[in-house]
Amino acid sequence: MRLPLLFLIIGVLIASFVFVTGCTTNPLTGTPVATPLPTTPVPANDRCGMENCHGLEIRCGANPVDFCTMVYTPGDRCRHYASCRIVQGSCQPVLEPAFEQCKNCVEMCANQYGNSPMGMATCEQKC
Repeated sequence: MRLPLLFLIIGVLIASFVFVTGCTTNPLTGTPVATPLPTTPVPANDRCGMENCHGLEIRCGANPVDFCTMVYTPGDRCRHYASCRIVQGSCQPVLEPAFEQCKNCVEMCANQYGNSPMGMATCEQKC
């Protein structure tokens, strides 16, 4: 009885992840189109940090989160390759090259195993 509920919950999380990240494809070529990362202008003396906790979207700003839930979202492992810093007066994401590699892998897993939470989890562990 618990296993179908787990599949449902993981499926909803994956669907939410794809919807929230704005992942779209070019209708002509079928290739993924990335959503530009937002930046928030802040004075150089203000705080700058991640304003969200989960997934592949890195949102930076002057109001970083104080607490994140323990709920895992696809792409959370990639987040340790990202940070937020003030660059030219605005709080911006700074992504290591490994972040893009990890992100591409997670997105490939989502495309391949979007309907299979267990397949998605197994695939993502290899990213």
